[in-house]
Amino acid sequence: MAGSHNPKMNAHKFNCLLKSYMSESNFLRTNRDAQNPACDGPQMKNLKIPAFNYSFMPAVKFASGLASEIGEELKAIGAASQVLIISDPGVIAAGLGDTVTASLKKQGVAVDLFNDLKGETSAASIDAATETIRACRPSAVIGLGGGSALDVAKMATVVAAADHSTESYALMRRPLPPRAAKLVMLPTTAGTGAEVTRTAVFTDSRGHKVWAWGDALAADLVILDPALTVSLPHALTAATGLDAMVHAIEACTVKSSHPFVQANGLHAIRLIYQHLAGALERPQDLNARANLLTASTLAGLAIDGAGTGLAHSIGHALGTIAGIHHGRAVALALDVIFPKNATTAINIHAEIAAALGVQVDKTAAAQTAKMGAQAFGGFIRRTGIELSLKPDGLSPKDVGRLVDAIYSEENLPMIENNCYSANESAISEFARQLLSR
Repeated sequence: MAGSHNPKMNAHKFNCLLKSYMSESNFLRTNRDAQNPACDGPQMKNLKIPAFNYSFMPAVKFASGLASEIGEELKAIGAASQVLIISDPGVIAAGLGDTVTASLKKQGVAVDLFNDLKGETSAASIDAATETIRACRPSAVIGLGGGSALDVAKMATVVAAADHSTESYALMRRPLPPRAAKLVMLPTTAGTGAEVTRTAVFTDSRGHKVWAWGDALAADLVILDPALTVSLPHALTAATGLDAMVHAIEACTVKSSHPFVQANGLHAIRLIYQHLAGALERPQDLNARANLLTASTLAGLAIDGAGTGLAHSIGHALGTIAGIHHGRAVALALDVIFPKNATTAINIHAEIAAALGVQVDKTAAAQTAKMGAQAFGGFIRRTGIELSLKPDGLSPKDVGRLVDAIYSEENLPMIENNCYSANESAISEFARQLLSR
């Protein structure tokens, strides 16, 4: 059994971590603005919408085949002298880099490649990419691939601007330096939304999934080309699609959420619900792929504005102790959390239920929200992902170990941001349910 965990045992450390995690999101600003006399008048007291700011939006361009024009796009932003592409071996082997490289060379751009990536993002792989950036001094870095390649590209471009290692920036222990090179994102999966977030998630030398956050991680240009996603294998299409779905649901429901986040998040939920099955059944269906890619980016914008919740704390913990794929991990986690969350933030969960295909009619919001939990459970099961963690070597005997990982410092802000304030007993029960399947 896990020991006693209290996220506020070291109040100063916890508050500093929470401030770093949510420093530009609505969670911190809502608390700060509540103490602002300008937000304390009768007009604000009568509002049901909390005070919020929403200012971040990268340049995003969408079109099938747009990757073949990336050379011209780089010229337009003044970054077409020398380019480093950061990708992974699978993406390069699939030939997805050929179109990009050809377009760059057509414009006279010198191209270097770093593709020494293995699995999910690690501090070691970021440090290796950083050394390549320092050596070739590109005018732009292109992240080409799934979330891991994009996070490596984002983080390495920033780390290369100073003399410190990647881990020195984990959990915002050190402010991120301004980067010198332009940053361009070309996602080849529809899942993480990393192309539009100011966060990079990576595994440190202890094996813990940690994060860094800051404006320096924001891309200068995002190219959404659904043609790059049609070769994604079935299992990864399912897992990344579920990752985007969980991003959208959590961003809509966490304490820091607000209407601009929910507008993006709810539409992302609709699109994923409507098109993930089509992409799984017909991998070459460009319309389904295009809608999933759009949804993933919308969900990325949503989590950039509000952060995530308890499902991501549990998902990161599963990644730490057993290397569970992130998309599958957070989907399984939300499956057990959703019913409790739905009793706390009823109205938004009722809206989510409608986006998940629940026929609302005149059903009371509380009942609709409950039906949403059932709809989400059915949705993830129809993707065919493995629900049991036993094939991954986990069993109910690992509850204590999982709870310990959930309460690691890097996960505390996500626990705090969750709409339902779960205590240790509740989190232990969620862990037990997950590991008993």
